[in-house]
Amino acid sequence: MDGYNVYGGRSHEEYESPKGGPTISNSLIMQQEMTRRDAMTFNRDQQVWAVAQGHDLALATDNLPPVQADQD
Repeated sequence: MDGYNVYGGRSHEEYESPKGGPTISNSLIMQQEMTRRDAMTFNRDQQVWAVAQGHDLALATDNLPPVQADQD
């Protein structure tokens, strides 16, 4: 996806997800996905710091916020 899909003209286009279901926009989904990536980055950062200090830390994945498309 590029900036035109996220912030530009296509960002406000709406699509049914699933077919016949509620409408969603590129902008909405991309904002949700960026929030999820922030959480994934935080999880990995915690793991890197633990390993750097000689500890082991399991990578957390249970704290990821949902993306609307995942909820269908």
